[in-house]
Amino acid sequence: IAAESLAAQWRGMAQASLAAFGKRGPDVAVSRTEKLFDPRIRRTAATEAAKAFADEHAARLEDAVRSGLLEPVGLAREWNALIDACERCSPLDGVRVGLDDEFPGGETPGSVHPHCFCTEVLVAA
Repeated sequence: IAAESLAAQWRGMAQASLAAFGKRGPDVAVSRTEKLFDPRIRRTAATEAAKAFADEHAARLEDAVRSGLLEPVGLAREWNALIDACERCSPLDGVRVGLDDEFPGGETPGSVHPHCFCTEVLVAA
C-alpha cells in the first residue's frame, strides 16, 4: 500500500514538474521531482521497515507461545524507545504490558509516527 501511494505521488509530482519545466526539457523536470521526492521515499522506507520488524516480532512471539516453545507465564512486553525518541514515544519507554495486552492508547512500537524506530522486547514480569 505504501509503495502504491508513493508511486501515485511520484507520478503526480512528475506530471506537475513536466508541466512547469517541460520547456527546459524533461531532465530538469525529472531532477526536480527526484529532489523533492527523495525525503518521502526515505521516510516511507524507514517507517515501513520498522513496522515490518515490529509485526514480524509480534508474529514470532505468538508462534512461539502457540507452539509451546515459550511459556508466557512471567513474561511481559516492554516498550523500548531510542535515546533520541520523540516526545510522543519517550513517555512510553519502559512501559510494560502483558503478552496479550495493548500498550497505552493502543499504540504499537515502530508504528506511532513516521521514522518511529521504537521496538518491543520480552522481559521477565
